[in-house]
Amino acid sequence: GWTLVDQRGFIGCTTSVEENSNVATMNVYPNPANDQFFVVADQNVSNAVISIYSITGALVVEKNNINLVEGQAFEMSAAELNEGIYLVQIQAGSTLRTARLIIK
Repeated sequence: GWTLVDQRGFIGCTTSVEENSNVATMNVYPNPANDQFFVVADQNVSNAVISIYSITGALVVEKNNINLVEGQAFEMSAAELNEGIYLVQIQAGSTLRTARLIIK
């Protein structure tokens, strides 16, 4: 497959997972982050998996069975992340959303 990063840092890739409206948009802030960061979805999301990948594609952190409430921030620790660029991914059912995160 291939990966395309657009100017906003969103990732598109060839996978069998469809991007549909179950998780319409996802924001990650602050970006760049230091000790912690927050994930916000614009819809309620149940039983999601939040994964953090290094820029080389290695899985670094995974949180399962996450319930996101529309507009409310879900706090995540960046303590175990070294400085660098990461991809934060939310998967809920067949929906996949990815955003870029910079740790300083």
